[in-house]
Amino acid sequence: MHFRRTAARDFELHGKTVREGDKMLLWFVSANRDETAFARPFELDPLRTPNRHVSFGQGGGHVCLGMWLARLEERILLQELVKCIRSIEQTGAHEFRRPNFIGGIKSLPVRITVN
Repeated sequence: MHFRRTAARDFELHGKTVREGDKMLLWFVSANRDETAFARPFELDPLRTPNRHVSFGQGGGHVCLGMWLARLEERILLQELVKCIRSIEQTGAHEFRRPNFIGGIKSLPVRITVN
């Protein structure tokens, strides 16, 4: 969900000067809802394109090695689910997990109508 880094050199970011040695905090979960990157950042849109979210690191030293397996599992789950159900409807408030490293939904009450 976030990483802390130490600036290796002076630089400017969004009009602010960051000095060598300054501590920086990068919030990945915030980046996935960036209004400058996504038209409707707070809506779930599985078909959103382009979808340069940062959930799996997207390259560099922190890329998730399991990214391709996770994407395959999600695709198969959804492909099989749509064969079995007519509709799925949220019936109550969702509850998020409260970890420091990997976030997610802890509970999501739904009503499923089967075919």
